[in-house]
Amino acid sequence: KEHFGTGGRRMEDQESIVLLIKMIVEVIDKLVKDVKMLQAEQRRLKPLKLGKRNWITKNVK
Repeated sequence: KEHFGTGGRRMEDQESIVLLIKMIVEVIDKLVKDVKMLQAEQRRLKPLKLGKRNWITKNVK
């Protein structure tokens, strides 16, 4: 059963949800970039450990 009055509000809700998703995507994007930067720094600090781990993951794949 549909109520006639809810049509307009539902569109507004969808728009706010889209905005929310965009914000979340931006936050995740920033986090991913931060993690990649941290990983790059760790790679410079500990090349031996990372080399071993990469060797293991390559053989598993």
